[in-house]
Amino acid sequence: PLKPAADAYIIDSSELTIDQVFKLMVDYVNSRTVSN
Repeated sequence: PLKPAADAYIIDSSELTIDQVFKLMVDYVNSRTVSN
């Protein structure tokens, strides 16, 4: 069976639009990126 990675960021998109999910993903990546 498929299992998420131990450090996976899980997004429950059941009640979200595609745009909302995309924004959540972008915000998460930006929060994890080191700015120079």
